[in-house]
Amino acid sequence: MVILISTAVLDGDAHDALVSSTRPVVQATMLREDASGCGALIELAGSEHEAVTSCGPSSFASGDTVWVARDPAEPARFLVVVAGEGWFEPDAVDRALGVALGLGLGLAALAGGYRGLLRRDAPSAGGPVKPRTLADGLPCRAGPDRDESFLVDAEAGWEGFKASVGHRLERFAESDIRLRGSLMSLVVIAVFWIVVSTSVGTSREMSTDRAIVRSGQPVDVALLEYANDDFPPIVRYQNTRTELAYDLVSGEGQELGDAVKVVVDPHDAGQLIPVSMAARIGLFAWFEAHLHMLVFGLALLWGVGSLLIGREVGDRVSGVMRRLGFGY
Repeated sequence: MVILISTAVLDGDAHDALVSSTRPVVQATMLREDASGCGALIELAGSEHEAVTSCGPSSFASGDTVWVARDPAEPARFLVVVAGEGWFEPDAVDRALGVALGLGLGLAALAGGYRGLLRRDAPSAGGPVKPRTLADGLPCRAGPDRDESFLVDAEAGWEGFKASVGHRLERFAESDIRLRGSLMSLVVIAVFWIVVSTSVGTSREMSTDRAIVRSGQPVDVALLEYANDDFPPIVRYQNTRTELAYDLVSGEGQELGDAVKVVVDPHDAGQLIPVSMAARIGLFAWFEAHLHMLVFGLALLWGVGSLLIGREVGDRVSGVMRRLGFGY
């Protein structure tokens, strides 16, 4: 099923690429664009029609003129065609990856189904089993037969590997504290250097961008997508989808389509700096810009410290708590 779905999706992509490159195009007016959903609403010959886009970097505002191609297999479907922006055309590698993904998911489902359902109902190959008796002579149910499947062997091998790794880590934790303490000191120095150098570089970059904002000419761009954990906000600038260099401040760009003031970096035309970032100064702004580095450094030190000197630190904390009378 997964292979069929993957093949159908790739066939659809190949069909759209062929239509966009071979069918005649006509002018239409953009009414509304769904930037995140790769869709649009266009006006053609006085009627409104739904259209699809290539999910490329281009973006159009309401009222812009666009070129569209009609899908011959579905006359009510239109494709927005942009010069120089091709549609995704799957090749043999893409199809092979789709088949491999389908086979992998199919085998995983087969193994899970066998392990969870079929193996439990499989008849025993050892013939009827006599019921065991308890010490008082009463019969009890026979225990399950030993599973001889390859899954059990794989599970046993994995458990053995985990036990071996755990034994090695335990032996390392019991080694000479001077060796582990020296390694921990090197880790502290390395983490401190990484955090400080990254922080200094970030501070210099933000200072440069503030100077650009103060000396540049602000322009209005339209907000297309909100920021998330992985990407900054995306705006439309000169009919192109562009990421902002910084997140927006609270209360700015609350609705999609809102105008956002930015300054174009004179050294990099693709970098748009929000005007609002120039007001981000003070202790809170510093922590907001550097918090991820501090969290990374502390998490790395905690993880490595737990491995290298966790036992000694735990013993020292327990001793302090006992002296303070907390019952440790």
